[in-house]
Amino acid sequence: CSRRVFLRMVTIHGDFETRSILDLTEVGTELYCQHPSTEIICFSYAINDDPPELWTPGEPFPESITEAAAQGGQFIAHNAAFEMSVWASIMVPRYQWPDLPIRHVRCTMAMCYAMALPGALDRAAAALRLTERKDATGGRMAMQCSRPRGFHPDGSPIWWDDPVRLAQVYAYCKQDVIVERELHKRVLALSP
Repeated sequence: CSRRVFLRMVTIHGDFETRSILDLTEVGTELYCQHPSTEIICFSYAINDDPPELWTPGEPFPESITEAAAQGGQFIAHNAAFEMSVWASIMVPRYQWPDLPIRHVRCTMAMCYAMALPGALDRAAAALRLTERKDATGGRMAMQCSRPRGFHPDGSPIWWDDPVRLAQVYAYCKQDVIVERELHKRVLALSP
């Protein structure tokens, strides 16, 4: 009797929350990510089915991601083009994160489109009747924190960054990772 051992692919599910004086919807991903005012609020990530963790500016690169990447892990995100642009334009030069090769990236939004599902994470989750859903209240808070509430006389932005608001944004970011991970389990991988 022969036994087959299947190695499980290590997956790194991730989501960035950012802020900028630019409006992402007006300038597009590349200009937004390359603008000096664009900053990271947080990055939530989960290795396989582990609970989501949170990285905030000032912390070292997550060791668990290094370990997962060394095992050939794939980075999975919803609208991965945005996460990849943030990673390359902000995380690598400002925080000395390692490069993220495109061959290790998978996009659940692209997988949804290939299955004729809605592209928006909340709409795809609803269409598939996922048990996990996006946090609407946290989403509104994330949108508020992503834009300045005003400007100092020197032109520098004044951010919505009090601890209560940031805690809601952090929880929202973690929930997005949970929803994306459940979605990933339900959609089909893209063909080569």
